[in-house]
Amino acid sequence: MYQRPTRVSLPPLPAVKAHADAKPWTRFDGIEVVAGDELDFNSRIARDPYALPATPDREGYHGQRHFDYWLSGLKDYLLIRQRLRHATGGAT
Repeated sequence: MYQRPTRVSLPPLPAVKAHADAKPWTRFDGIEVVAGDELDFNSRIARDPYALPATPDREGYHGQRHFDYWLSGLKDYLLIRQRLRHATGGAT
């Protein structure tokens, strides 16, 4: 039976607030902004206390661009909400 080699996870990185001064590469084109869902990055960053995973633990996504990793998750969340709004006639 094949056994996947075990790999030790690295310690997590600080929360996004520690990385928020980096220049972002992630774009938010095509995101529809509705009332109550504004792209207020500063308030979203302030409300997120969770550590970011180390780069190897996120399969290398975004390399050392930790802020972009976080922004890509925010973008995915907003796109899912947008699609749900369209699918439900705006009832999200």
